[in-house]
Amino acid sequence: GGGVGGGSGGGMLSELNGVNGRYFPMSNACGQFGRLYDDETCPVSDSDDDDDGDTEVVSMSCPIDPNLEMTATLHPIYNYHPSDYETNMVDQPPPPLRCVPKMHPKDYAGYWDGYDVEFVRRVAYPSVLGKVDVGGCCFWGRGMLMTKGTCGLGRANYELGRRAYDEGRPSRYPMIDFCTFPSIICGASNAKISGLVYPELKYVIALFDWMHRVQSYSNDDTRWNYLDQVKRYVDDGNMDDPYVTSQFVYATSS
Repeated sequence: GGGVGGGSGGGMLSELNGVNGRYFPMSNACGQFGRLYDDETCPVSDSDDDDDGDTEVVSMSCPIDPNLEMTATLHPIYNYHPSDYETNMVDQPPPPLRCVPKMHPKDYAGYWDGYDVEFVRRVAYPSVLGKVDVGGCCFWGRGMLMTKGTCGLGRANYELGRRAYDEGRPSRYPMIDFCTFPSIICGASNAKISGLVYPELKYVIALFDWMHRVQSYSNDDTRWNYLDQVKRYVDDGNMDDPYVTSQFVYATSS
C-alpha cells in the first residue's frame, strides 16, 4: 500500500519488514521468505483473434519500472513513528517498506537499526535474498491476503485492471494499472487519473487472489486438493471439532 511520497494509517494493509532482530534490510521490499517479488513469471494461454484459433503463451507478470517510487501504508503499531522515539529510545520497529529509483551504482537501500532507532542509509546491507537496493521493488504484499509479486499483482491487472481493458477483454477496473499503482489496493487515491478511491479493493483483490492461489490449489505429489479437502471437512461433520479444524486451517495456510 501507500503511495508516491508516503502512506497513511489504515491497519495492516501492507506487508511488513519481516526480519525479527536488530537490523532490518530495507531491501526486503524486493522479497522475503524465499520469494523474490520482482522476478516472478506467470504464463497463460491467450487465444488469438485470428480465424485459425491458435493460442499463444503470454506472461501476466508486471513489467519492472525502475523509476517507480512509493512507500507502504504506515502500520500504527508495527512501523516506526517518530513520536514514539521521544518515549522509547530503543527497540523500535522498522519504517514502512519503500521503493525508489536507483540513482547510481552505490545507491544502496541501507537498513534500520531498531535498537539505536536509526536508519543507516547508503550501506550495501543485503536482504536474505541478496538485494541491496530497492529500484523497481514495489511489489510487496497488499490487501487482506497480502497479494504480492510481479505475478500476483500482474494477474490482477491482466484480468481485472488496465491491461485487460487495453487488450480488449472485460475489465472491472479499466482505469487502474495494478502494476504501476498497486498502492490503490490500500486505499490510496488514484489522483493522476481521477482522484477516486476504491475502498473495496483490499477485499476484491483478496478474493481474486483466493480463487487463484487457494481455491484452485491442487498438488499431484501430495494429492492434496483444496476443494476435495473442504468438501470432506464439511461432509464429515468436523466443523465443531477444534483439533480437526485447526489442522484444516493449518493445511490451508501452508
